[in-house]
Amino acid sequence: MRFELLPEAQAWHGIADEDMVSYGEIIAVDPPRLLEYTWSGETLRWELEPTADGCRLWLTNVFDDRAIAADDGAGWHVGLEALNAALDGRDIDRRALFERADKMSGTYACLFGPG
Repeated sequence: MRFELLPEAQAWHGIADEDMVSYGEIIAVDPPRLLEYTWSGETLRWELEPTADGCRLWLTNVFDDRAIAADDGAGWHVGLEALNAALDGRDIDRRALFERADKMSGTYACLFGPG
C-alpha cells in the first residue's frame, strides 16, 4: 500500500517532499468487515460491526513508540470526526482540523502520561 499526505497536511506539519510518501502491507482483509495493515512501523486495524441502524467503526492503532501516542490519538480523533462529517454530507475545514488536532494533542498527552 502507498500512503501520501495531501499537500496542505504536508505544509501544515512542515514535512519535506521526500517524507510525504510511506508504504505499508495489508496483513488481514475480510471485505467489508475488516482491513488491517502496516504503515510506518504501526499496525492499523479497521473493523465494521453491524448495528440496528447501520454499523460501528472500530479503529485499533498499535505502535511501539509511546512518544507518538498523543499526536496519533489527536490526529485520529479529528480524522474520524472528519470522516463522520463527510459521511453526513457536511463540509470539512481541513485547516481547522489541523489546528484542533494540535490543541487536542496536549489533552491526549495528559491521558497517556510521559512518553
